[in-house]
Amino acid sequence: SLSFRGVDWARKPQHFSAGTRAEIALACVNVAAAGCEAAFDVDSGSAALIDPCCGSGTMLHAAWTRGFAVAGGDISPGAVAMTKTNVGYFVARAGRSATMPRAVERDALEPNAFQDAYGSHKRVGAIVSNLPFGRRVAIGGGDGDGRASVGAFASEYAPMLTAFRDAADRHVFISGVPIADDMRAMGYKNVSDVSLCRFGRSFMTIALGESASGALEPATLFSVDEALERAAGKKEKKWQKSKSKVDIHARFANPNALRIAIDVSYEQDSTRARRSVAKQLCECVGVSHRNDNLALTYCAWRGPIAEESREYFFSDRWDCIKKDDRDVEEVFAPEDIVYMSPDADEALDEVDAGKVYVVGGIVDLATRGMRTSVTRATNAGLRAVRLPIREFKPEQTHTVLNIDAVVKILAARRSGLSWDETFERELPKRQKKERPKREKRERVVE
Repeated sequence: SLSFRGVDWARKPQHFSAGTRAEIALACVNVAAAGCEAAFDVDSGSAALIDPCCGSGTMLHAAWTRGFAVAGGDISPGAVAMTKTNVGYFVARAGRSATMPRAVERDALEPNAFQDAYGSHKRVGAIVSNLPFGRRVAIGGGDGDGRASVGAFASEYAPMLTAFRDAADRHVFISGVPIADDMRAMGYKNVSDVSLCRFGRSFMTIALGESASGALEPATLFSVDEALERAAGKKEKKWQKSKSKVDIHARFANPNALRIAIDVSYEQDSTRARRSVAKQLCECVGVSHRNDNLALTYCAWRGPIAEESREYFFSDRWDCIKKDDRDVEEVFAPEDIVYMSPDADEALDEVDAGKVYVVGGIVDLATRGMRTSVTRATNAGLRAVRLPIREFKPEQTHTVLNIDAVVKILAARRSGLSWDETFERELPKRQKKERPKREKRERVVE
């Protein structure tokens, strides 16, 4: 099934942030082969599907799962190696009878690039490709560093579209902007397009060629024009919001503001854990952006977490919070600190503006079964409390929550909601019936 193939592809050995989603790749393959599936059969067919921008190999894998002849390539040797590793992993699992799709290092804009059908020993029946675009991919002279790039422009696709036009009769492309009109102007026949996102972030364009009786007319929930209108409206709202900068000094000077500090002094046990903490800190920034009465401080802002946040989540742009390299006890008066810990004996009642609520910056999976935060608070002589989850939500199996979840709960309670209302709105629903790991561990009876 479609969902099974998507889950299967998620198990690939190597990942690429700009890779095609498995379900979209399969949809492209299905459209390209519609009505002539026998021609693309890997054993008896005469044609092959070609992806000249194969990236991590998602298109090749999608076509391979359908039993189609497929080959691909990329100008990047790293992408070709990634494709071979990823697709080869599934081919090896399938057994000796499975045919490994060809993947070659090649510049698709070079003359005669498609002459040998990328080594497939068949004719090029269709070109199916996610054309390079976006923050992580260089195109049209862009650096693709993930920071300044805003995506591709239609004019940047022109060299590729020109080179691909006569190489096959059928074409299915994914792009970052609408390219159907440009393709028609270049001579592509029976062209149609759909938006893959209701906010116009990506598009699928299909050209069925002269042999087709007409352009494909897919049934969609929204048109390309409607998606572009939503995108324009969203950009306008974002621009209007960006005009009003956060007055961070006024926010922290507000005596009624909810003061929360995240203690990021904890050592994490893996790169994955550091990345998870940094991501949760980024989520907290979003909470702060939406709440003018939240004065959020990241304490002990130094070392791996600060570097991870700067590298992957652009923490230098977090202008609605304060970042302090000192420990919590040095930034705030100890008598004002209330340390949040799921293992504390005392349950929190009211959220007081005169206190500073400290949340431990450590991933929840690492803390289950360990009294990490309460030990930290006790050693520092700080008051430790827990959220009253046991009292108000006894069916909730987990009391260890993500950093951003605790911040949201404190902010909701401070806004005037009752604990019942707060927990109903903010507690992660996925944890209600899951048994905590600390209860699964064997208990040693002395």
